[in-house]
Amino acid sequence: MAVNDLVLEYLGSHDIEIVGFADLSPLPPLEREHFPYGISFGIPYSREGLIENIKGRPRRNYDEYLSYNQRMADVGIGLAQELADLGYKAAAKPQHSITYDSDLRSVLPYKTVARLAGLGWIGKCALMVSEKYGSAFRLSMVLTTAPLICDEPIETSLCESDCTICRDVCPGSAPSGRLWELGKDRSEFFEAALCREAALRRARALMGIEHSVCALCMANCPFTKRALGY
Repeated sequence: MAVNDLVLEYLGSHDIEIVGFADLSPLPPLEREHFPYGISFGIPYSREGLIENIKGRPRRNYDEYLSYNQRMADVGIGLAQELADLGYKAAAKPQHSITYDSDLRSVLPYKTVARLAGLGWIGKCALMVSEKYGSAFRLSMVLTTAPLICDEPIETSLCESDCTICRDVCPGSAPSGRLWELGKDRSEFFEAALCREAALRRARALMGIEHSVCALCMANCPFTKRALGY
């Protein structure tokens, strides 16, 4: 059985439906920790939680965010161990292990690996977007030396050039409305600091927590609405 099939079987047994396989060779070796391949996987958010968030009740969406992070951490660590048992090197990258610099950047973003794995493109709000799930899914990844048959990377945005919905609903006006393009720096279309500040304010006001969660761009994205039917 091919390694891809073993991975799909393992993730399927844990009800993980979003999976892609990435060739990481286009990335600098240090960024990918010298691993040649990445497994990107995720869980879609619920329709109900997103609709409630739009209506100013984000608690269900936030609870899903927390539970998905833990669930994918457990699954990722288990998958890395499965690959190690087969004799390959593998490293799970759960959310709690990711560090960010002062500009709110990580060395290897989940969405970079997801894009290389063909799961979607970078939206105007700097979230990963796909035709099947919109931007309403939570990602994680495992890096490995296991020989994988990789998916085709996505290199072009499918967002409408004149769509301004994520910019209009963002309480911090973080998206500029410009399209992501391959090689374009995040700061050219999205201000992460404005997003974080506005998300903190909204979470304090609506849930009384000190956490930068908002997801209004995700919930209002036309691709999300079309995918989930609301």
